[in-house]
Formats: sequence, C-alpha cells, structure tokens
Amino acid sequence: MLQKAGLIRYARGRMEVTDRPGLEAASCECYHVVRREFTRLLGGSGRVPPG
Repeated sequence: MLQKAGLIRYARGRMEVTDRPGLEAASCECYHVVRREFTRLLGGSGRVPPG
C-alpha cells in the first residue's frame, strides 16, 4: 500500500523512504507521540543512525 502510494520503495529486503512528509502524514497519531517522546528523552534530532 505504501509503495503503491509512492511513499516507499521496497525490493529484495531493502526499503527506501521516497516521500518522508507523505509517509508521516499517512501515519497514525501514535507516530508523532513516539517521535516527540524519543526526542525529549534522548535529545537531538530524534533520528536513529543507520546500521
């Protein structure tokens, strides 16, 4: 569903977010609550480093 909407690309076990604002808009409200808490507790940008 997300790939058909053009928000992600998925192939051979790898996923690429192609439209982050669109993906965030399509997510439920819990995403924003979790992200806000993650940032509050750990500081910084709230991004998890790759790897």
